[in-house]
Amino acid sequence: KKTKRVTNNPSPSLTEAFCDFELPPLDILQFAESDAASEDDTVSDKKALWETQTTIVKTLATFGVKVSPGDSPKGPTITRYEVYPSEGLRVNRITALEQDIARATRAESINILAPIPGRETVGIEIANSNKIAVTLRELLEDTAFTKSKAKIPLALGKDVYGKTIVGDLAAMPHLLV
Repeated sequence: KKTKRVTNNPSPSLTEAFCDFELPPLDILQFAESDAASEDDTVSDKKALWETQTTIVKTLATFGVKVSPGDSPKGPTITRYEVYPSEGLRVNRITALEQDIARATRAESINILAPIPGRETVGIEIANSNKIAVTLRELLEDTAFTKSKAKIPLALGKDVYGKTIVGDLAAMPHLLV
């Protein structure tokens, strides 16, 4: 006869096994080495954004596409120049001019979001010449991460508006595969 072996002490769950575990402090992570931006840099940056926005509007006007300038949010790696199409303008007229806009702005390549979801604008994304490093510490200290309702929060980076993007690993197990 075979007897079934019964144990009184089953192995503890992971939660029980690591109940005394304490996460390391965020102090061990470094912030990005940043050059302190002076007011002159900020003013020249805003001027450069405005000049590029104006170039886009003028280029579109050259081809008979009437738009008015919108916001120009600058993210860590790209800047999105938003334009408001005139009444009755088909959005595909703007997207058809992608290469002409790239030539006028001297951009290697651009991406056009037509239209931007949830907005009345068309977005023309151009890569920044000076990319800004986004550090893990910066993401982990952001309130979007610390106040996240996610079961397993995952700091993914920043969007074009500079907001921290947090995903829930529990909701996307396919990411592990």
